Amino acid sequence: MTETARTETRETSETGKVGLEGRVLLTFATWNPAAFLADFEADWGEVPEVVLKSEQGIVVAMNNAHFILRFVEGKDPDAEVVAKNNREWTGAADAAANHLAHIEVTSLLSPEAFVLRSARDFVRVMASLALQEGAAAIDTTNTLLTPEGYRNGAQVMTDGRSFPVHNVIYTGVWRSSEDGGTNGYTAGFNRFGLPELEIVDSKRGAYEVREFLRNLSGYILETGNPVRPDTTLRVSADEAFDVTLSAGVAFPEEIQTLKIAFG
Repeated sequence: MTETARTETRETSETGKVGLEGRVLLTFATWNPAAFLADFEADWGEVPEVVLKSEQGIVVAMNNAHFILRFVEGKDPDAEVVAKNNREWTGAADAAANHLAHIEVTSLLSPEAFVLRSARDFVRVMASLALQEGAAAIDTTNTLLTPEGYRNGAQVMTDGRSFPVHNVIYTGVWRSSEDGGTNGYTAGFNRFGLPELEIVDSKRGAYEVREFLRNLSGYILETGNPVRPDTTLRVSADEAFDVTLSAGVAFPEEIQTLKIAFG
């Protein structure tokens, strides 16, 4: 069974560029902005500047970026699709089917904003929103996570160095047939202006493929060193893997992805 890779485009405007997007699914058709601000202060030791309030939500500013929090009555239209990608959480489908409202979160970056700094701030916002009463799931745009799981992933930032890669980059694995090899892919690098990573028809198991992609994704985002096509990726003295750029396998053909020969 093939997992669903959902892609997004990064848009530009006169005011800046769209960064990350996500949604918090709620079992109640209400939310509490004041509680969010209090939770953010408790979590991160600061209060973001509120630059706009309306009946629909608030806009907060941090580090040359704005974060738009918009309350929407009704279901997240993508929740039931992306819930299928989290096979480790048996309650994902129920959370997608039964929520009554959601909070849409979008980051809008100014030309002076640092993309990775703003991505960290986005995760901080989402992690604090996960404490909203009735929070049922977090839609990262590629899968559904439990509120607790999302917050646990965000806690790696407390050391001041680590990047919350699991909150931002989804790693999927699948087999094209019962006898076929393991395929793996990332979803989320496109939002940083980088191609997604894929492993195709590997003889290794699903766990090993997923962990390789997760570790590599963390290295890329924490060090700022992207993988380049037509190079050899050396991971140890004994292991190196060729990297090529070609049409995606878990993506529409027009999307080029980096294939890593993790055989």
